[in-house]
Amino acid sequence: MHNFSGIKSFAVQFGESTTIAGINRSGKTTLLHAHLWLWTGKDALDRENYEIKPRDAWGKTTPSVDVVVCETWIRPDGEELSLKREFVEVWEPAIETREPYLKTNSTRYYIDGVLQKTETVYRQQLNEIISAEGFRILSSPEYFLSMKPEPQREILLELVGGDISEQQIVEANQRYKKLGEVLRRKSYDQYCREVNANLATLEKQKSELKPRINEKALDINGIEAQLGLLSHIEGVSLPELQTQLDEVVLAINKLSSGKEFDLFRAAHEKKNTLMLKKQQIRLDFASQELQRKADLKSKRVRFQGVIDRNSEQATEIGYQILKTQDQINRLDSEIESLRQRYDSVQQQEFEGETDENCPVCKRPFSKAQLQTGLQQLISNFNEQKVSSLSQIRTQGITKTNELNKLKELLAQSIPLKERLVEECREAEIQLKGLVDQEAAIETFTPYVQVLREIEELELALANPPEVDDAALQAEKAELIRRISEIHQAEALTASLISSRARMQQLLDEEAAVNQQLNEWLRAKFIVEQFSKDRSAALEQKVNQRFKIVRFQLFKYLNDGTPKEFCMPTLNGVYYPKVNTEGKASMYLDIVSTFSEHYGVCLPAWIDNMESIVIGLPKANGQTVHLIADAAHKNLTVLEPVN
Repeated sequence: MHNFSGIKSFAVQFGESTTIAGINRSGKTTLLHAHLWLWTGKDALDRENYEIKPRDAWGKTTPSVDVVVCETWIRPDGEELSLKREFVEVWEPAIETREPYLKTNSTRYYIDGVLQKTETVYRQQLNEIISAEGFRILSSPEYFLSMKPEPQREILLELVGGDISEQQIVEANQRYKKLGEVLRRKSYDQYCREVNANLATLEKQKSELKPRINEKALDINGIEAQLGLLSHIEGVSLPELQTQLDEVVLAINKLSSGKEFDLFRAAHEKKNTLMLKKQQIRLDFASQELQRKADLKSKRVRFQGVIDRNSEQATEIGYQILKTQDQINRLDSEIESLRQRYDSVQQQEFEGETDENCPVCKRPFSKAQLQTGLQQLISNFNEQKVSSLSQIRTQGITKTNELNKLKELLAQSIPLKERLVEECREAEIQLKGLVDQEAAIETFTPYVQVLREIEELELALANPPEVDDAALQAEKAELIRRISEIHQAEALTASLISSRARMQQLLDEEAAVNQQLNEWLRAKFIVEQFSKDRSAALEQKVNQRFKIVRFQLFKYLNDGTPKEFCMPTLNGVYYPKVNTEGKASMYLDIVSTFSEHYGVCLPAWIDNMESIVIGLPKANGQTVHLIADAAHKNLTVLEPVN
């Protein structure tokens, strides 16, 4: 190489392992820059505008110097390949001052000594050997290992022949057999959405069943408590009591005879009938109250749900309206600014003037040249003006369209919010109207009527005919009370049976929901494990291509879901935190794997060798070690070719 950056001239023949020493800033890294520039036109930092010309003592580039870099390389087929790249400047003296000025420069490209027509032809020839990206992976230590995750991941997938397919995971693990059948009908993402949707629906059903079960349990406890108060009648036969009552009534009738006693007995029987009716009315009233409270609670839950749902939606839409209004105001301001810019540019007139002397040779221009230059400047000014007006007009049209869409969205959002607020207000009015007023049975019309009739009969029975049947009457009253208790117990028992049947129905529904929930939870576990296994299989497929480098291809979220990622590691340490020796070892591992993949071996460049203590793994091609050594002021090859 000649006149490349800080190196005037240097030549080296690389062996299997070559060490080049020199003090800091002696040009060691420049050798790598030259190697890359020859192949790609860029330096090790991927810069195309890298200054390749040498500089003088004051840091200025040296004029009229040709830059030459050439290499002889062995092709994969064993034939030699000679590459050469020249950067040439053409300087000519000015006519009057005779001082040199740069007229033009060019870059020439040679392959096996033959000048190539263009850079494109040169690169096409090199791409037949190895792509520019493949070359940088093998030759630039930091290029691949410091690459962004997305392109780095794509290169690794290309290396191993693509991603792991769903079918491969299904075939490798028998527990995914059913999942494989599902994935034949729908995609993995579709099935994940289906699983999550079903879980959400079942969770909602389960949460709605729980309060209904609790409410029915309270009803059953209440009925059982009432039956507990009537436990003393267990084992008592209703037919026997009715027979005893008939016998007592017959005995009373025998003691009483005549019309007066017949009327008294009829009034007494009617009173007993009314007493039974009174008891039944109390039971019916209690049942109606339970149903009324249940209906009231259901309405409250429904109206509160409307309020909560509409309030949340109205709030979200309100935020969207404010955001949309801010965007509309911003766009109005931007459109007005564009309008002012358009008017300003429209009013601009050319005010420039041409230089009277040549900026290179300093000779004065002729009038014709000045006129031609002025016309060219005016033409350029007008073209720039038309271009600026066109750009402003395009921006204005784009922003106006965006503004119209936002206004249309705003026109739809405001009525929707108003409707939600109105529905919420109506629901609140309905909710306030649902007052739980405890109804007293004493104000229940049928009950009041029965009490009034009983009171009238009691007045009529206050003065019974003179007969000594007190003992029989007491026995009769006791029998009637016991019979009434049996009827009450029968009604409560029937209600208990119905409530328990409903409770069992609710419990069966809950069990069915729980069973389905468990099945979908198992399905979710399977799809999550499937994703993890697929991720692990891909990492294994990639990492088995390398000896020491391990790529972490996924990050796992809090819920265990893998997210695509790519980071090279060494012994569990991310590449940016690996020490110099570790990074060099990782680079050589990368070079070995990709050399085999591309079928090409290029020199691997290891900088800062003075920091490496333990040693590096052996590469499958040439290695160039660059070491900082104060004992060598100039670049020195310490280890000749083997």
